[in-house]
Amino acid sequence: MIDWLISGLVLIKTFSLWAIGLYYIPAVLCLVGYGFLLKKKYTEAVRAREKDQYFTSPTIGNVLGWILLSLVPVVNIFALIFDIELFNVPLVKSKDS
Repeated sequence: MIDWLISGLVLIKTFSLWAIGLYYIPAVLCLVGYGFLLKKKYTEAVRAREKDQYFTSPTIGNVLGWILLSLVPVVNIFALIFDIELFNVPLVKSKDS
C-alpha cells in the first residue's frame, strides 16, 4: 500500500517536471514574446498615425490569437520557434554592422 502511494507521488513529480518544461516555460516565453511584439507594432502604428501615413495596427483579433497560440500546449512550442522568430538570426550579417 505504501509502495503504491510513493510510486504515485514520484509519478506526479515526474509529470510535473515534464509539464513545466514542455508547457509552462514555452507558454511564458510566448506570452512575453507576443507582448514585446504587440508593443513594437503598437508604437509603430502610433508613429505612423502621427505622420499621417496609413499603417495597419494590431487588432483585438491579433491579440486574442497570440494569447490562444501561447496557451495551446503543442502549438506554443512551434509558435516560440517560428512565429516569434527565435531562430531568425541571419547567417550572413549586413555590411552596416
